[in-house]
Amino acid sequence: MIELRIRTNLPELRAVLAKGPERLRRAIVRGLNRAGEVVTKAAQKNLTRNRSVASGQLRASMGWAVDQARLRAAVGPGLAAKATGRGDVNYGFWVEHGRRPGLPPPVRALRQWASRRAGADPRLAYAIAASIAIKGTRPAPFLVPALQDSASAVQAVFEKELRRELDAIDREGGRAR
Repeated sequence: MIELRIRTNLPELRAVLAKGPERLRRAIVRGLNRAGEVVTKAAQKNLTRNRSVASGQLRASMGWAVDQARLRAAVGPGLAAKATGRGDVNYGFWVEHGRRPGLPPPVRALRQWASRRAGADPRLAYAIAASIAIKGTRPAPFLVPALQDSASAVQAVFEKELRRELDAIDREGGRAR
């Protein structure tokens, strides 16, 4: 998972914090949710672009979670509210970073992959696992590039949400609701 931290030095922010901290907190939470959606969609597109989609489980499991207490968002596999629930999506790390030669991956997961990928015989899973143990796998980054490619959109989301709330507080003469 990737942790996203936003820093701002809007001069208005300090002055308004005393007037409406809860409203600004809600604006930040809205921004975190919208930013999570932006990065999630970019990661899903990257999975498709990388040709890292066999069953669609990893892509469907992509989502985000917002920790409102800490004002943080996490984006990654397994966080989707509509996760498929059709198996294990713990392999996202291996897709993102690749796998060094060494121990073979679980054959159970490879059986499913082999049967979906070009109609390969699921019995080939043992041979595939042995090959991965010898050669490893190449990385197919999808999450880190999604965050990097979405940086300006994420910044725009926060600027919009904070500006909207600051303007509303200003129109109300600084009264917090």
